[in-house]
This record gives sequence, C-alpha cells and structure tokens, in this order.
Amino acid sequence: MAAKKLELNNKTILYQYQNGMSISKIAEINYVSQMSVYRILKEMKIDVQSPFMRMIDKNKLVNLYIERRWSISSIAKKYNVSYKSVRKALSKYNIPIKRNQSEEK
Repeated sequence: MAAKKLELNNKTILYQYQNGMSISKIAEINYVSQMSVYRILKEMKIDVQSPFMRMIDKNKLVNLYIERRWSISSIAKKYNVSYKSVRKALSKYNIPIKRNQSEEK
C-alpha cells in the first residue's frame, strides 16, 4: 500500500511559527521534514529567523552588549546559543563588534 501524503495546512504552519514554535517542533508535530516547513514559509514570503533572533530584539541586545558591556560569549551562554549566533545578530542589527572584550563580563 502506498504511503498517504499528508496535506499541510499552510495557515497552521504559519500560526505555529509566528507563535514562537521552532522549525524542528513544527516539522515534528506535522510529520514532515524541516525542509518542508522552510519551503512552505519561504513560499509564503516569511523571513525565517534563527531561534535566537526570534527571542532577542535589538534593544535588548544593545542593552547587554553596549550598555552593560557583556561579551559575546556571555550573551551566548545566557541564551544557550552559539557565539556565532550572537555575532550574526549583532551584525544583522548593525551593532558594531568590539575588538577586545577581555575586560568585559
């Protein structure tokens, strides 16, 4: 017997994504691959962001990195993400990257 192809409800996937559900979780509960979820969101012209970019806005990042002088590593540890994720967020928000962070938190 051939496998039955599931019809994906694009509105449901969009709703799940916009309400903070991760791509992997959306894929898991809809029984599809992560690539299928990415494709559907892309077809709907949705800018898919990393989970870190979805949880931190520019003001919060400026507060931690510029005003409170936290290092990229400290921010990454606080949010349980990679150094690279924080660096990408700084770049995307046009926040200048400091050269020497040895005296920072």
